[in-house]
Amino acid sequence: MKNLLKVAAFVLLSSSFTMAAEPNPVKENDVKMNLYFDYVHGKIKTFFENNSGEDLKVSISDNFGNEMASSKLNKRNTKARINFDINNLSDGQYVIKVSSKNGLEDSKKVTLSTMKPVKKLSY
Repeated sequence: MKNLLKVAAFVLLSSSFTMAAEPNPVKENDVKMNLYFDYVHGKIKTFFENNSGEDLKVSISDNFGNEMASSKLNKRNTKARINFDINNLSDGQYVIKVSSKNGLEDSKKVTLSTMKPVKKLSY
């Protein structure tokens, strides 16, 4: 019985140490991120509600991790809007990432594709 308790305690302690080493994900109520595409003006419009109490960095990166643009959100600004210009970005997948110095992190994948012109029918 004592051996079983020792094994259970060891497993519990080792799992808590491994969980502590992982980055802290953004809790649902800490940071809320919404976005939509504005193809008319060539922008991704992002909206944030920051209740984390931390300064945040918002960036857009390509699939290879190359940062295309970034902006900072001050912890005092609980609501913010950031527009990313996508006119010069090629079609493909990108990641919009929110992070802090203390390890908070969240991301959303977006796909950019050129809108094809509509054929005009003549009568």
